[in-house]
Amino acid sequence: MPYPIEALKKMRDVVSIDGAILIGDVSMKEKLEEKNDFAGKLYYNFSVLLCLPQSINHTNYT
Repeated sequence: MPYPIEALKKMRDVVSIDGAILIGDVSMKEKLEEKNDFAGKLYYNFSVLLCLPQSINHTNYT
């Protein structure tokens, strides 16, 4: 997510006053050699194929 603060501000505008926002993240192993299971391979490839190009595309982040 290139602009997390702006996304959270928008979520605040969208939910009702007593609403809630759930943010989730995964905990993965640090070393590439340890990511041999399905989830490790899935998230590694997701990071390379989606997150990396997005971070390159959004270079104006301050």
